[in-house]
Amino acid sequence: MALSVAWLCFLFLCLVALNDAFLFRSRSRRRISIRITRCDSKRNCVSCTNHKSWSGKPCRWCPRDKKCHTYGAILTNPCSTTEDVVSARTCSSIVNPIYDSSLAFKMVYLSALAYADNVAKYILKATEVASFRLVRQVTKSCAGKAKCSGFVAVSHTERAIAVAFRGSEHSNQVIVEALTILAVPKVPFQAGGKVQKYFNDAFVLIWNDLKNYVYREIRRYRHYKVWVTGHSLGGALASLASTVLLHEGRTRKNNLFLYTFGQPRVGDHQYALRHDRLVPISFRVTHFRDPAVHLPTCSSLVPGGACIAYTGGPYHHGKEIFYGNRVMTKTSPYKKCQGLPYDEDLACSNKPSVWAKCLTSELKKCIKDHQFYFGIRVGVWWKE
Repeated sequence: MALSVAWLCFLFLCLVALNDAFLFRSRSRRRISIRITRCDSKRNCVSCTNHKSWSGKPCRWCPRDKKCHTYGAILTNPCSTTEDVVSARTCSSIVNPIYDSSLAFKMVYLSALAYADNVAKYILKATEVASFRLVRQVTKSCAGKAKCSGFVAVSHTERAIAVAFRGSEHSNQVIVEALTILAVPKVPFQAGGKVQKYFNDAFVLIWNDLKNYVYREIRRYRHYKVWVTGHSLGGALASLASTVLLHEGRTRKNNLFLYTFGQPRVGDHQYALRHDRLVPISFRVTHFRDPAVHLPTCSSLVPGGACIAYTGGPYHHGKEIFYGNRVMTKTSPYKKCQGLPYDEDLACSNKPSVWAKCLTSELKKCIKDHQFYFGIRVGVWWKE
């Protein structure tokens, strides 16, 4: 008992000493005009990054929620360390990503057109994007009889260059993808991190023949926006294309817009971080119980639990836009997913009560959520 009291006294004296040291340190800092304040009291990037928190670390500005955060505030800061802005000098280069449902509606039609055997023949059918003119379409065999495809088109009305990729052609291709992804290790990606080999192989196959046409149009129309999109497998290829375009400096960060639909996990956590840093205007649209967005499955401590970032397993990049109803239209409500885990928000498509029913007799309904985005059956819309 006496020993316990002695230890308590010792701990009390230590706390007093630490408090005195902290006060002395704070006074010393005030003498040399270093401002220490609550980070969350700052309302813009410059004032945020010019201040330090109680720990002595600089405050950091998160472009996702446009708020100032304390160093290490992982529970409240939706940005990763690679996205955080910590210097006032870089505040002017911040790109503020704003999701545009009208633009998403146009992009899903471009994703649907990518499934067509002849994009030029069907492009006028899509009234939302009828002003685009095809520059080049590339189609290859990527797994047995399965086809992978992508195209580049230009619209002078939209002042945009569209790069769109085809998704999984049929159920057999989905099976091949799933088995291949699970069986084959990831491969290093040129822009950083590791990605699923199946996606990388399909991307390289298409991109090698398509990229020079994309680069040419970007050089020719430097002030045009670059829209990159795809559904399902096409979303994975679009993710890789957008990352490469900005990694190589082919266009500016505020000039490229990535919108994907029903996109699977493309790579590991390091790829996700690299993508998030390179492609700030990146939106991963998910529809209710779409099962494809949970593939390949991420690592977790318990089955169905929160995704773990640092195991090398599959991990989504940002930014998820979740449509939480089976009926999905241009004006449907949606949720911007900025909760934890970072980029794998448990309150959106990863919520167990959302996806668990796909393990029951409702699987067919879940598959329909993957097939339909904004009310159109993306994979076969062009021939209906």
